[in-house]
This record gives sequence, C-alpha cells and structure tokens, in this order.
Amino acid sequence: MNISEYWIGKDIDYESVWQAYEEGAVPYIDKFRSMRVHLLRIELKEFPSDLPLFNHEAVYKTIKGYFHDLKRYGLSEDEYWSTGPLFLYSVDRGSGIWNFLGELQPLIALAVTVVGGMDLNQELANIDKKLQMIQKYFPDANPNDIKMVLRANSRQELRFALSKLAAQGIRGVQISQKPFEGNFEEAVKSLIDFMKPTVHQYFGSPSSVTGVKVQETTIQANGAGFVTVGDNNDLSGAIAKTQVTTYDGTDNLGRLVHELSQLREILHRQAIRPERDVEVGQIAAAEIAARSGDKRGALLHLKNVGSWTLDFATKVGASLTAELIKRGMGI
Repeated sequence: MNISEYWIGKDIDYESVWQAYEEGAVPYIDKFRSMRVHLLRIELKEFPSDLPLFNHEAVYKTIKGYFHDLKRYGLSEDEYWSTGPLFLYSVDRGSGIWNFLGELQPLIALAVTVVGGMDLNQELANIDKKLQMIQKYFPDANPNDIKMVLRANSRQELRFALSKLAAQGIRGVQISQKPFEGNFEEAVKSLIDFMKPTVHQYFGSPSSVTGVKVQETTIQANGAGFVTVGDNNDLSGAIAKTQVTTYDGTDNLGRLVHELSQLREILHRQAIRPERDVEVGQIAAAEIAARSGDKRGALLHLKNVGSWTLDFATKVGASLTAELIKRGMGI
C-alpha cells in the first residue's frame, strides 16, 4: 500500500478486493458461526471524536495481523489451522473504541502483550502467576496454550507492530467474561479490563476490593489492574502492584483539575451509549477550563452534566466536583 492509496483511495484494485471478499465470505462466515467467541475492546486515544479516524486502516490491519501472527508463530500447524481469525464488530467514537470478536486463548495473549508493551519480557518473568490470576476470571482459559502464543511476541515484526499500537495511546484493553452470543450489551457488561486503574477512591487500596453500585450495574475493581462490570465477578485473587494516586495539594482549583482528570478517565471507560459520551466531553471541557484558570468556564460545563456523572463523582470520592455539579443542578 502506498501513500496515495491509503489517504485518497488512488489505484485501489476493486476487482481483487471484492474477489477476496466473495471467495472467503461463505467459508469464513461459516467458520465464525462455528466458533465460541468473546468480545475484545481496545480503546485508543487517537483520534478524538472531533476528527476523522485517520488511522483506521493502519490500526485495523495491525490489530488483525498481530492477532494472526501471534497464532502463526506461537501455535503448532494443526492448532493454527483449527483456530479462527479476528473479526471486526464495530468502531465507536469518543476516541478510537475498537470492538472485535475472537476465540478466548489468543485474545488473552493479545491483551497481555498489548498491556505489557515493550516491557513484556519483564512481565513474562511472572507469567505463571499472572495466568493463574487470569484463569480466575476466565475458567476456560488454558495457561499453557496462552504461553505458547505469547512466545511469538519476541519476533521483531510483532514488536514493531506493538510499538505502533502503543503510539496511538492505549487507554483500555478489555475481554468479555461471557462468550458473545449475539447480544452485544450482555458481552459489554462482563468486560474485564486488563489495564491498570489509577483512582484511589474508586479502585481501593492496592490490597483491597471494592464494589460500587451505579446505574444498576456492580463495578468491582482493585489495585492489581483488573476491573469488572457486572455481577458475580470475583476479584479477590488479584495480585496488587499499582500505585494509586491522590491529590495532596491545598488549592481548590488544583484539586478540581485533579478530580476532573481522573473522573474523565473513569467515565470514558463506562460510556457505552452516545449520550454518555456527551457528558464525558463536558467533563473534559471543564478540566481544560480549570487547567487554564477559568473557574467560570469550568462551572458552566459542569452545569451540563446529569445524574450519571454525579453518581460516579460521588461514588469515587470526587467530592469537590460532585458539590459543583449539585450546585449547577440546584440541589
């Protein structure tokens, strides 16, 4: 692919594109229907919703190719041919929120490598314990199979692909505990986040587990880097290593900036519906105003959020933000 083809669509070989689709449609759609798949969600900072997804083709082909090559170089030939590919389900805005469907073992390997990034070799030193922990949330996962796939990440081309994904700003890597059986919302409710949490009041101390009831959904998390959304999820076996953050300043504006920044990160992960993205945008705008010293502007943006944001602000301990939202709501 050259620059002109990528950016303006010049010299695309329509015949070969459609021939590849049509020749593979029946066998690969049948393959998908025979697979037991889970939802994979990858959230990238690039690009924000006020811009087009300039990186769409690059990101899509890199994730799909990376998933394939983990299997190609990590599995035996028989195992490689028996597993299915990664299928794109949707791309949402807010940032780049990519939803894929694939089989569990290689999805977990992909999640571990993407989260581990270029420091994965160090992470692999304790991979047995990490995989035992993962198996608590995914009982069907086979640690030995996952380790086989992880070995492929040592290849130079895969590490290059990983570095390019990391450059897009990875905000979240999640896999659904429940298999995808046609109901997207049900799969979303069971997502396990492989990224590290940061907010002390929300995620608890590095050795604690908290449950917060918001919008009829139980959110559980701890300092080890795992978050669950939904009921009946056990996080008690997680091993903690995350340093949580709290604001230790004295000025209210600095405190507000700190609360808004961390609240924005939390809300972004939970904003499934478009109207929630609007509220996340208001929190982001309030944060920008507060950082520039514009107290009035921050208050105006906080007046535009509703009870969903207020509930989260209250539950996570963003007390100043919650008080200002209440003031804007007249309560």
